[in-house]
Amino acid sequence: MSWLYRLNDWLKEYWRGAVVFLLAAVFFLGASMFNYLTQSPDFVKWSSPDETANYVMAKTLAATNNLTIESKYNLIAEGIIAPRSLRADGALLKPVSFLGMMVWYGAVAKIFGPAVLPYLTPLLAALGLIFFYLLIKKLFGRDNALLSTVLLAFFPVYIYYSARSMFHNVPFVVLLIIGCYLILLSADNAKHKYLPWFYALAAGWFCGLAISFRASELIWLGPLLALWWLFNLKRWRIMRPLLFAYGLVAASAPVLFQNYILYGSVLASGYPNLNTSVANIVSGSGQLVQNAVLIKFDKAREFLAQVYHNFFYFGFKPQQSWLIFNRYLVQMFPWLAYLGSAGFIIFCFRFWRRGKAALLYLLSLLLTGAILILYYGSWKFSDNPDATSFTIGNSYTRYWLPIYLLVLPLVSLAIIRLSRLFRFPAVVRTLQFSAVAVIAGLSLVFVLYGSDEGLVPTHYRQLAAKQELTKVLSTTEANSIIVTRYGDKLFFPERQVIVGLLTDDNMNAIYARLAKRVPVYYYNFTLSDQDVAHINAQKLAPLGLELKFKQAITKDFNLYALRAKK
Repeated sequence: MSWLYRLNDWLKEYWRGAVVFLLAAVFFLGASMFNYLTQSPDFVKWSSPDETANYVMAKTLAATNNLTIESKYNLIAEGIIAPRSLRADGALLKPVSFLGMMVWYGAVAKIFGPAVLPYLTPLLAALGLIFFYLLIKKLFGRDNALLSTVLLAFFPVYIYYSARSMFHNVPFVVLLIIGCYLILLSADNAKHKYLPWFYALAAGWFCGLAISFRASELIWLGPLLALWWLFNLKRWRIMRPLLFAYGLVAASAPVLFQNYILYGSVLASGYPNLNTSVANIVSGSGQLVQNAVLIKFDKAREFLAQVYHNFFYFGFKPQQSWLIFNRYLVQMFPWLAYLGSAGFIIFCFRFWRRGKAALLYLLSLLLTGAILILYYGSWKFSDNPDATSFTIGNSYTRYWLPIYLLVLPLVSLAIIRLSRLFRFPAVVRTLQFSAVAVIAGLSLVFVLYGSDEGLVPTHYRQLAAKQELTKVLSTTEANSIIVTRYGDKLFFPERQVIVGLLTDDNMNAIYARLAKRVPVYYYNFTLSDQDVAHINAQKLAPLGLELKFKQAITKDFNLYALRAKK
């Protein structure tokens, strides 16, 4: 019977880890279910242009080793034949995004086939739960780590962008969590000669992978990594920072190479504004050093002002940042805001007892929160056609995912400390379980049904979109071009697409040129006969073009042929 005692001892010691592994497995299955139910071998479509571009280009890389798609008619169409999140460069379509997901997911798809692509992010997210537990356990202890991991597994934004699996944000955060955990390991194992070196190299590798997925996050990740390095300066010495840097560069190298191939510079990307900002900063860096040496403080101030304006390219608006923060944290997740605030107060009163790790966490939270809130909060954009909507599908939630994750241990701390005000262990456990159960229930309802962008409404829209696509493909020729306002993410790449309307005379002239060579269609809301007659008479007739009804696709959308008049 001794094995029973050993099993009992093992369960007492490791039951939390077993729960986390089980939770990760269930999470993977649950997050994968969305794509499994909404997609099929003949219908792998996405709800946003970014997801579409990431999937199509990753699949293209797996098949051709290239991140370009030929679009020969763009040579006469002035580059307008392209879906959103791709851009035309001559006869080639190129990504307008960071390339890490396309490169690394494409490499995996090359080995296992493109059918794995929708499920890579749920797999990474499940792995992220395990490493999140390990990381928080080092900073807060086992009980807090377990509670925080359970809260993360039910956190709406983490579920949502794991299920909508071709966004960069969850992979970026997971890879960064792994990198940060390895950084702590490389500092903790100072007694071993080579193991810390391996951890430092691996930490650099995973941080480099994270950066390749979302290089724009360097605006806060750079200062954060510098902070972590300063806290481990004595332990890391010389070799470990060098190995970390080597791993970071090695992981970034494939993406930097693709940047050079596609855009002519390793630091370039598909974002013109970002390219301008980087170029301005790099070109002025040498002048800054020279001015510092020559003590030209006025010139140095000019450069620093230039850096400020390039980082805050869309402005610096603290009041708007606070308003957006209030909407997408306090109002959207009140339990996170209020319990997190209570946990922050408790933490601040006791953090000096926890040592240097607690101070590192506190500074990381304040640094990351301040930069992300001010940087992204100063932007004003809406992913939903209804600009007044504040839903989980808007970009702020995924941009602020690092903030949400940093606050979760404080929520756990509040639940643990407040429940322990009651001295009876059974009452404490009941209160903790009840708090987590209520939060989990509210979170699941929110992510599934909380708005018209919840996973359940999105699922039904995808099912309807499959029928919509089938009708359009059966009605149009394989080489045809479809002019549409929002249907590009549905029709591409099976059909070439132009994102446009019939209101621009210059674009109408391009449609007329194209219509002489290939079939061109217009897909939009249903037009009345009077509207069609008006468009033909006022907009298209002078160009030798005619709009004709082709087929009703849905109750709201029709397909029209744009034909050159004979």
